[in-house]
Amino acid sequence: MKYAMPVHPKVLEQDYKTEPVILFDILNLTKKLKEIESLENLKKENKIRFELLLKILNKFLAKTWYEINFKKGINLKNREKLVPLFKEMNRLFAKGVEYYPPSLYRGVRLSRVLGPTALRDTYPNSINDPVVLEHLESLAYGLRSWTKDVDMAQDWAKGVVEGDGESAIGRDLVIFQIQKPKIILDADKVIDYYYENLDTYTHMFDTEEVVLNVKNPKVLEIKRYSHEPKIYHVVIKDR
Repeated sequence: MKYAMPVHPKVLEQDYKTEPVILFDILNLTKKLKEIESLENLKKENKIRFELLLKILNKFLAKTWYEINFKKGINLKNREKLVPLFKEMNRLFAKGVEYYPPSLYRGVRLSRVLGPTALRDTYPNSINDPVVLEHLESLAYGLRSWTKDVDMAQDWAKGVVEGDGESAIGRDLVIFQIQKPKIILDADKVIDYYYENLDTYTHMFDTEEVVLNVKNPKVLEIKRYSHEPKIYHVVIKDR
């Protein structure tokens, strides 16, 4: 069986460094969450301690996860170290739900390093080009933010969400679709809890965000949007 390449070495060469304290905090916060049997029980037992922990978690993820697009927080090399923490959060906030039907989406731009126009240069034969497939798989691989809203994915691809539309100029845009994904964290459940139970909240996730850890993506289909020729719809599955 062929396994997908992780993040491409050329991309990692341009990655930023993760502060050592972030890796320590991941372990510490994960340990504290594992000690909690349920949110309801802990809240009744010690509300002050519980709310303090949630505020620390909020501040940590606002810096570590939410600012990834600004090349801050945790880098690509270390990102999967967040998986245990996110799984504990999903257990507590989302009651451990692992699947979210029917599809999730992720909007990206092709890498400048690996070939920003690789799809338009090879389409409609892109699906048969191993270099293009490896490029796409590297963009879908690993611990990443996905969304329940396909329109939001398009905005991410175009750079609308982060206010960086110029970075999309001259690059092919991709809307990934993954079916029946096994999720790591449903961020909406976390956001809802914070808004309902705490007096302060700093953005650490987007609404409609779902975190996946795609270990072995396989491209099933590549289609070009007829109305926007440089946007491509790519269906994948996690083998």
